[in-house]
Order: sequence, then structure tokens, then C-alpha cells
Amino acid sequence: MEKKIKNLTKKLQQIQVLKQQSAEGKVLETNQVLFFFLFFSFLFFFFFFHSKTHSIINKINQKLEKIKSEDATKLELEKLQSQLGA
Repeated sequence: MEKKIKNLTKKLQQIQVLKQQSAEGKVLETNQVLFFFLFFSFLFFFFFFHSKTHSIINKINQKLEKIKSEDATKLELEKLQSQLGA
């Protein structure tokens, strides 16, 4: 994970340099423009799908918690019924 963070940091630094050069009026080369496009596309899709996946996992966890609480309630009812019946 640290390696990915280092790589992203390095790429962000490269982007800052390219932005500076662009602001100074230097014409970006085709591969630099392509790099911008691909990098920001990657970031968009990574965070978009990551957030989608995260929300799906949260919904599943909420449903599991609800099922667990319902099961616990059923067990408590069964215990009470057995105590009343005994």
C-alpha cells in the first residue's frame, strides 16, 4: 500500500511540474497530455468504484446486523417461552 501511495505522490508531483510549465506557456507534448488524461481517468474510476463498493459493503453489513438482532430477539423470546412453560 505504501508503494502505491509513493507512486501516486510521485505522479502528483509530476503533474504539478506539468501544470507549472503549462502556466508558463510551454506547449505540452502529446504524451504529457495523454498522461494527464489517463491519470485523471484512473483517479476518477478508482474513487468512483471504490465509493460504490464501499456503499454496497455498508448496506450488506447493515442487513447482517439487522438479521443478527432479529435472531437475538427470537432467541430471547424462545427462552422466555421456555421459562413460562416450565
